[in-house]
Amino acid sequence: MAKISLYAVATAIALATNVDAFVGPSPAVKSSSLHMSAYPTSAEDILWTPSWKTGERDEVNGALGKYCEDLYSVTRRKTRTVTCGPIKFGSDHPIVRQTMATTDTANVDASIEQIIRHADKGF
Repeated sequence: MAKISLYAVATAIALATNVDAFVGPSPAVKSSSLHMSAYPTSAEDILWTPSWKTGERDEVNGALGKYCEDLYSVTRRKTRTVTCGPIKFGSDHPIVRQTMATTDTANVDASIEQIIRHADKGF
């Protein structure tokens, strides 16, 4: 009697039932409700949100209301402290900013110059 591996059985079942192990059942014909002709071609084709400046947005969607406690003070949520090397994030630690270099890193002189400019600005 020949031995058949579990992998071979699972593969045969998947092929027979048209099921992809990662996606699930796949339809016989894939269709989309959005065709190229459905994409907007002009500003008139786009459903714009009314402007809040005219008051029309409030009439359609309701007033914005209060989205924060105070516009002039920062209130931070209590979080746990996360440590990455010598830097601590979250909780009561100061907010940490970072930046990315936009120079070609093979150009060492330009990269160092940009890093020094960032450090001088406080990044």
